[in-house]
Amino acid sequence: GHSSFVRAVNFSPNGNLLVTGGWSSDVILWHFPEGQIYHSLKQEYRSCYSLNFSHDGQKVVAGYDNNLIIIWDVKTGNICQKLEGHTGVFTGVNAVTFSQNDQFLISGGGDKTVRVWSLKKNKEIYILRGHNRWISWVSLSPNNDMIASSSADKIIKLWDFQTGNEIATLDGHKGMFAGVNQIQFTPDGQSLLSVSDDYTIKLWNINTRKELKTWKDHETFVYSLAINNNGKIFATGDGNGTIKIWNINQESPLFSIKEHQSAIHSLA
Repeated sequence: GHSSFVRAVNFSPNGNLLVTGGWSSDVILWHFPEGQIYHSLKQEYRSCYSLNFSHDGQKVVAGYDNNLIIIWDVKTGNICQKLEGHTGVFTGVNAVTFSQNDQFLISGGGDKTVRVWSLKKNKEIYILRGHNRWISWVSLSPNNDMIASSSADKIIKLWDFQTGNEIATLDGHKGMFAGVNQIQFTPDGQSLLSVSDDYTIKLWNINTRKELKTWKDHETFVYSLAINNNGKIFATGDGNGTIKIWNINQESPLFSIKEHQSAIHSLA
């Protein structure tokens, strides 16, 4: 397994594999639920900040602390592509996600930019600038028409996927510590969930750009977020090691899980 802090986890589309990565240099593919290692994708790179599967389940993408993005073949464990473009020292690639057709990749970095990559051309086609602190997360709408990005600058931006133009800014997380840590579109593409250092979870209407609901049950920074396939149940993880399970239509959590002794930085 891992020899150090695990920062990113994700399930394959069919749920049979789990990928994990963190401060140790290896990205590990696990058989789920057996827990046996399928591949250990070892590289000389220091830390993996972000992970995601392609929609066909055949590739895994990893973003590293040295600004490198690597795409791996799930079956063979070999490297398919390396993407270089994010810049800066002590920055890294904090978020990566494939487009629905797996032809494009969206990444968010410590250099305050969101980048859209053509995997066929092996190069970036857009650089989206507008945040004034590091990008914490990126999410692509289910119909592939809109990118959402979140940042330590406390705001969420919406971008046109086809043109790279900024559409709107969602500004609702407030306070001295209110960076937005993760965001995710609901499966119907009509809403967006966000979690923040301000201890809250927010639900946004994508069409009106308005805040619909705020949940305030966490007692510290909320770092991570995952939504189930029907969009009704979601989970959040915080700095105390607590996971809360929610129904999107209810005000209070369904239940809480306290098994970890440190912050929950990733959920799947």
